[in-house]
Amino acid sequence: MENIEKYLKIKHYFEDRFNIVNESAYGKIINRLCIENPRWNEFVTNSYNDDNESIFNLIHNQALDEEKDIPFLYQTIEHYQYNYFLTILWCIYDICNTKYKATEKYLIEKYRKAPYIYNIETNEDAFTIDCILGKIPFEKASNYFYKLNEVKLSKLAEDGILSEYCHDSTFKVCKTLKDSFAHTMLCKQSCHNAQQ
Repeated sequence: MENIEKYLKIKHYFEDRFNIVNESAYGKIINRLCIENPRWNEFVTNSYNDDNESIFNLIHNQALDEEKDIPFLYQTIEHYQYNYFLTILWCIYDICNTKYKATEKYLIEKYRKAPYIYNIETNEDAFTIDCILGKIPFEKASNYFYKLNEVKLSKLAEDGILSEYCHDSTFKVCKTLKDSFAHTMLCKQSCHNAQQ
């Protein structure tokens, strides 16, 4: 029972509290956009997605790609108190999971158009997002592990295996990297404490 309570607190803090606010905002944002610009109404009607989050993400990406309605989109987003935390995580996720420099460059240029991201700087394989949450430095796990001469970990990250099996991957990383440690716990079915 105590583990379930901890799980729910962690899940609420890192996920639910943003999702609750955003889920409420998605439908309102979509409705307002469709009222103001019939083009979005057609876009939503022709979408294969039926949940508001997916439709919102499609509109968001389309607006950034076409560079149309961006100011109005973000005024509407701000009006309905959408939380940018998850969107910035998606930006980092997208950039880190690209395999090709051209795709990486395309994503960086696209996300730079978002008003809540002031700039995305690149320095070889390292990145810094300057955004409404401050400056967030990051780099791709495969490059980071490669620099540490951890070729097996680098290959796991490059193949996407680390992100697919996050608890098991955390254990492997901690086991491999001396003086590293981590605590993981989100899944109700399993609870890991990987320390080394």
